[in-house]
Amino acid sequence: MIEEYLEYISGIRRYSPRTCRIYRSVLEDYAAFAGGEEIPDMQTLRSFEVHLLDERGESPRTVNLCLSVLSGYCRYLMKQGRLESNPARLVSRPKQQKRLVEFYRSESMREYFDATRGVSQFGDYSSKLRHMIIALLYGTGIRRSELIALNRSSVDMARRVMHVWGKGDKMREIPLTASLCEEISLYLQSVDSLKCADTRPDAALLQTEKGGRLYPVFVDRAVKKELGGVAGISGRKSPHVIRHTLATELLDDGADLNSIKELLGHSSLAATQVYTHNSIERLKKVYNNAHPRAKNGGNMEIKVKSLKFDAGERLIAFVEKKVSRLSKFFDGVAQEAEVVLEDTKEGKRAKIQIRVPGDSLIIDRAADTFENAITECVDAMKEKLTRAKEKKYEK
Repeated sequence: MIEEYLEYISGIRRYSPRTCRIYRSVLEDYAAFAGGEEIPDMQTLRSFEVHLLDERGESPRTVNLCLSVLSGYCRYLMKQGRLESNPARLVSRPKQQKRLVEFYRSESMREYFDATRGVSQFGDYSSKLRHMIIALLYGTGIRRSELIALNRSSVDMARRVMHVWGKGDKMREIPLTASLCEEISLYLQSVDSLKCADTRPDAALLQTEKGGRLYPVFVDRAVKKELGGVAGISGRKSPHVIRHTLATELLDDGADLNSIKELLGHSSLAATQVYTHNSIERLKKVYNNAHPRAKNGGNMEIKVKSLKFDAGERLIAFVEKKVSRLSKFFDGVAQEAEVVLEDTKEGKRAKIQIRVPGDSLIIDRAADTFENAITECVDAMKEKLTRAKEKKYEK
């Protein structure tokens, strides 16, 4: 039955090969746990969930993925008349934290393109290829698999559009800017100069120096190499983060969610709505810093400095969230907080300095991670602020 279902999602539903591999792994894992029984029941599903969480230590996100796969399998069995109801729907899902998608600042991407301005014309082929990978990912927001699958015939220069085959074997058209079209033309001239280049219409748009189609590891390495030297990019360097970056920038610049959904090739609007969380967090920050009632309500201005390294977006967000909670311990009188992060031989060191009327409070801690160092600083600062508050009321 599992094999029948895998043939169904591959041949009828047209799931991608990678998705089918994930489904196979989950279903075979469950069947092995259930002693070879391929028809799920609620009790075994619950035991399987506990097994994944407690014995294998899987994250709630991974466990939810497994249960979703099993739920789809149960729906298929219901259509086949082998199950009367879906037992996976009765299994409670583990709670998982909402994660903000990672993205790069627009200034960082601008810095990269400014620094590589002449590569398309004067660079060697390897440099041109890596630059073309970044330009296409950032210019169109396509997935890594979609980038690899692009053919020369996928680009319509006359209409300035690109035909992309996405998930579910669905085709969508993506508009191309004039500058990106020019870069593609220059790159194709370089490809045509290769001895082993494949110039047929159905040949790969992006080709290795030996004329072959790119592969996932090649793209990942190219992205890491190209973005590794950009000062403002210190977090994860991957094709998918570039995709998140474009979507976030479009949303911040006023593009509506439906347009972004069509551009990215999402099957539902729910997948696109994850980008609104970043914009809401930015809006909260602007509101707290600009609104007069918010200022008087105890929101501090928080400045984060990193020494000898560049703090990533996720770390800065963690610091701001932790430190902002300190304002309530001094009845909103705390005016400004300065956080200094330093990567030393002794460990990750954090220093928090908070300015209050007539005084300046400082806490300095070191730990194995910056998150732990900040947490220890915040806990110690709470006691200092509480004592300062008590002295204030004694007067």
